Amino acid sequence: MQRRAVLTMIALAMAGCTSSEQQALDGPGVVISWPALDELKDPSGPWFKVSRPAMNGNWAGVKRALTETTEFFDLVDAFEKAPIPGKFKTPERETQKNDIVKHMKALIDGAKSGADNKTLDASLKAAQKALTDITYVPGPEKK
Repeated sequence: MQRRAVLTMIALAMAGCTSSEQQALDGPGVVISWPALDELKDPSGPWFKVSRPAMNGNWAGVKRALTETTEFFDLVDAFEKAPIPGKFKTPERETQKNDIVKHMKALIDGAKSGADNKTLDASLKAAQKALTDITYVPGPEKK
C-alpha cells in the first residue's frame, strides 16, 4: 500500500502536480485546468497506464499500453481537437498544447514501429515536460 502511494506521488510529480508547499516555494502561480487537460492527466486514465510502467523501467508494459488498445490514441486525439477555453487561451499555450500532442503521438508511433527504449523514454519525458509547462504558470519571482 505504501509503495502504491509513493508511485502515485511520483506519477503526479512527473505530470506536473506538486504539493502546496512546493508551489509556495515557487511563488504565487496559476494552475491551468480545463476538462480535456484534466482528462489527459487523470491518474486512473490512459496516460498513467503508459507513464507508470516507464517509472519502473517496464518498457514492454509501456509498449503494451500504447499498442494493445486505442484508448491512449483516442485520448490524445480528443485532447488535440478540444479547444483551449477562452480564459486560458494564449498563443504560447496553443504551442504548448501542440507540443503535448506531438510528443505523445511520437510516443505512440515509436511503440508501434518498435523504437528502442531510449527513444521511447525521450518521447515520454518530452511529453511530461510539455504537460508540466502547460499546467502551471509560475507567478512573479520573489525578491
